[in-house]
Amino acid sequence: MHNMVLYGLVHPQRAQLTMSVPEFSFNYQTGISNLAMSVEIIWNQIMVQACLQDETYDKYGIHDAVRNAIGSYVDFAGMYNGFGYQIEITSIIDLGTKDIYVFGVDVPGFLPVDNLALDEWAQRYVPMVTKSAAVQLAVASYREAIRVPVDTGLHAYRAIESIMQEFKRNFIPHRSKSDVWEKMRVSLNVERSYIDPIQSHGAPPRHGKIHSITHLDRLDILSRSRHIIIRYMEFCVTECLICNGSPHRLEGFCG
Repeated sequence: MHNMVLYGLVHPQRAQLTMSVPEFSFNYQTGISNLAMSVEIIWNQIMVQACLQDETYDKYGIHDAVRNAIGSYVDFAGMYNGFGYQIEITSIIDLGTKDIYVFGVDVPGFLPVDNLALDEWAQRYVPMVTKSAAVQLAVASYREAIRVPVDTGLHAYRAIESIMQEFKRNFIPHRSKSDVWEKMRVSLNVERSYIDPIQSHGAPPRHGKIHSITHLDRLDILSRSRHIIIRYMEFCVTECLICNGSPHRLEGFCG
């Protein structure tokens, strides 16, 4: 058994929130069972006392589970107040071992793309971001896939679907969805089996079904979906001629 205290913040801090949640267990969508916790939020400062019955645990999994659980209560308060709150879990203390860990703003284990520096990336791909509605929707959805652990699959799949829809608009508007998916996969040189895990984690929550995702699953889905988005932007750069920030159609397509 492990007793822990986690700390965090409710954003934006100008939208002040104070609430107390008595001890409860929260298993839905976390991938972690036997986790009991109580929550105090005072002027947007979060303190969670948690007890896990398992002998071992993954602190990142605990982070995601606690964030998901508290997020549901804060979302409820946001619905009541008419505010769009966001929460951040900043640190965890294991009361038994006295170990303290401060969480970063990254997804643990998920690394930046390393083949180009950010400035080089911007120079190469920003024209597509500014011109392509699909890329804008894809990167916005990907941001939410990073930000909300339990909805990683939902938003990652939405990002890929936005790309598929742009293929439909530009290439085969009157063909079936399966034909459009095939066209996208062939154009981006991506196997269906590579997309299937994203769909398996994205389709159920999209339709309101209960679905769990582990931290390792998140890393896999984030990696696959980012790879596809990058493939699409590279395809845009290859298929479109960009002059002075203005795209010119090449072979009937431009993002």
